[in-house]
Amino acid sequence: MKKILSGITSFLLVGVLVGGVCACGYASRDKSGKWFGNSDFKSWHWSDNTDDKQSDDDKADNKPVETFTGSTLDIIEKDGIQLYSARLPRAAYAANGISETADSAYTLTAEVFPDYANDKSLDWSVAWQIPDSEWATGKTVTDYVTVTPNTDGGNIAVCACLQDFGEPVNIIVSSRSNPLVFGVVAVNYYQRVKSLSYSFSLDGKPVNAVESNGVYKVDYTGEKKNYAVEIVPVYSAYTLIDTYSTEISGALTSTFGYTAATSLTTLEIPAGLTGGDPELTENAVNWCNWVKRDEFDRSWGYEYIQMNRGLMLGNNVDAFGHTLKPVYILTAEEKAHPRCAYYISLISDNDNFANEAAFNTAKDRFNNYTPSAYTFMDNVSVANYNDFVNAVKRCNSVNVGVVQYTVKVTGTYSSYETVLNLGYNDEFKIEVSDIDLSDTQIGF
Repeated sequence: MKKILSGITSFLLVGVLVGGVCACGYASRDKSGKWFGNSDFKSWHWSDNTDDKQSDDDKADNKPVETFTGSTLDIIEKDGIQLYSARLPRAAYAANGISETADSAYTLTAEVFPDYANDKSLDWSVAWQIPDSEWATGKTVTDYVTVTPNTDGGNIAVCACLQDFGEPVNIIVSSRSNPLVFGVVAVNYYQRVKSLSYSFSLDGKPVNAVESNGVYKVDYTGEKKNYAVEIVPVYSAYTLIDTYSTEISGALTSTFGYTAATSLTTLEIPAGLTGGDPELTENAVNWCNWVKRDEFDRSWGYEYIQMNRGLMLGNNVDAFGHTLKPVYILTAEEKAHPRCAYYISLISDNDNFANEAAFNTAKDRFNNYTPSAYTFMDNVSVANYNDFVNAVKRCNSVNVGVVQYTVKVTGTYSSYETVLNLGYNDEFKIEVSDIDLSDTQIGF
């Protein structure tokens, strides 16, 4: 898999800042669902391995898939209050009054000391760390992060991140009877990819690719070059940067009909097939059609065949006292073209015209000329251009790509996976290279 380094991810980072004495801890739950504390926050996890990710149905429908895999805690204790936090699984959102569209959520638990304190009631609130920062100015903090105690004055609250944000948030819990006793949970948001867009170029120059029914389509120009595709991540707002890698794997679609020998790891699609016979000049096309019409599609007397063959080989011919000149004369470069060279070899060999059987054999060989195969995506053999065009049109008729790539972006705290389909526009930029008539002679 090809790796590409960049920066991404999203996840709710919770740190608890309460004062001078340092202690670390967190809450999790056991198999029975009971919450418990653990002093080693570095190994923080769900005991039932619950995580937030999209379903297999989404993968089957080629929808982007996001998976959130971890977060970081930094908990410090102040005299009188100790705080614990634990990520809340998405399955528990409804029971806790959290919107299903929320980004992530945590439970916060505050312990008030001493145990014999008369009033352990607590108040919870949220605020921007720097309310007049460029990002936070004009924004309401509770549109992004909320904290809701389980009861009035209660020591357990649910913190919900409703959407990505670009200024750190403080959650403050304070003693109702003694506001000087308080704790602050610093909430940050890791950068993540919300979606991917793509830019296309050909020979280093930007080009427009039209998106239609989930397929990005480019022109087939016939050039023996590849369109390059660059991933352009669309990032969330964030307060912390993550690093990520990108894995790319692709293959030709089954609808296209050809099979790639190996997985494709570079985002690209050819602008034209490679290999095949070189393009014929107009003069060479006319010469080939002349050979077909006057040498193999007509019944001449032997002397006329000999005269025609001489003309086709580029020679002037004496026809009973009259000088005949060739209609088309091949250049040295045109004579070297595989098709022209093949036809010249047939009409130059006198044995091919020794009798009717030999002539018919030569005619079959002429009509069965096979151009060199084309190559697509560097390793796929395409027998002829017509088959290739039909394969592309088959893909377009059912709205699928010619090539399908899976793009997975993975960071420390999250991953994003999507499918990219590439194909061609319906208007192929090609020129007519040959015409075949069913009959070249009509008698009246």
